[in-house]
Amino acid sequence: NNVALKRNNFSREAIHALHEAHRLLYRNVLGLEATRQQLTERGLLTVEVVRLLEFLSKSHTGHHGRSHDRRH
Repeated sequence: NNVALKRNNFSREAIHALHEAHRLLYRNVLGLEATRQQLTERGLLTVEVVRLLEFLSKSHTGHHGRSHDRRH
């Protein structure tokens, strides 16, 4: 949320970019690559947004959580 981002010293530009990334991903239901492309075209692909997209990409491909459990 915006309050937490401000308290943790995120810049206005970073907060705006994260808001746009959220809007594209969850309100417009664009995929990760389409969102990345849109944000790049708008000049909003900040370090924070890249981290968010990388995290989401890894979580969707199973790099986190129980998918790493080796069950025999």
